[in-house]
Amino acid sequence: MGIFEKLELKEVVELLKNFNEKINSKSDLIPESLIAKCQDKKYHIEKHFIKNWNLFEIGEIDISYEEIIGQLFYKLKVDDRSIVLVVLDSSFLNNECYQVNLSGLIDLAEHHTSEYENSDFFGPFDHLFFLIDKNALVIMHHEGVVITIQEVNFKHNLKEEFENAE
Repeated sequence: MGIFEKLELKEVVELLKNFNEKINSKSDLIPESLIAKCQDKKYHIEKHFIKNWNLFEIGEIDISYEEIIGQLFYKLKVDDRSIVLVVLDSSFLNNECYQVNLSGLIDLAEHHTSEYENSDFFGPFDHLFFLIDKNALVIMHHEGVVITIQEVNFKHNLKEEFENAE
């Protein structure tokens, strides 16, 4: 697969229709809407805050990509090969989403930050991380809130679909 692969937003919407039949358009990927759809499905949802986010957001401290990634996924048993489908706030404007192994997420963050100057990858934005092989969704809300939705029942095996595409 390489470090990361770009996907169009419409491709992601098509893939995720299998995650939840209520996902029919890109507007269904807005975090609040997506959380409501997951609540309707009775998925297990947990929330926590990224440590020191408020200080990071106002520029008083730096938090490394490694630390943020660790805080995003610590509730899940992930490894470097875990497949992540990434939808960023900017995906709605530039139509770019990404498929990456967890080990390549830092490379994606660095690429994105350099490509879009003055835009830190984990800056105050909303991000969606669909962990295909873990049947989980992690939402990083712009206020440093991490919402982990586990035991998501993908209707058919998206993991197999992603592996076959490599």
